[in-house]
Amino acid sequence: MKLYYSHDESTYGTPQEDSDLNMMGTLGINVSNPNSPDVQERIRILKECGRENEIPGFIGELIDRCDGVIFRTLDDGTIPAQVQADIKWAQDSNKGVLQLPTLENE
Repeated sequence: MKLYYSHDESTYGTPQEDSDLNMMGTLGINVSNPNSPDVQERIRILKECGRENEIPGFIGELIDRCDGVIFRTLDDGTIPAQVQADIKWAQDSNKGVLQLPTLENE
């Protein structure tokens, strides 16, 4: 199964992202990560060329190549706007959507 890992840019390169990717790998999930170098390079090029308006479609193409979306909320449970857009794209394409659990610290 291949899932697009939708998460806020503020979590890119953090221990939370590493933990999520390790957990999904352990479960045998093939992950499409928007923070991967090739995706980030494509986004950088689009921005440099003044074609930021093409980024949502590019992300949508990545989601289309997956079986669904798995997403992470912010620590307070908020779903960031870009993550909401990714979820909507998946739902409009009749793809599954899964939320990664947030564990409470006791």
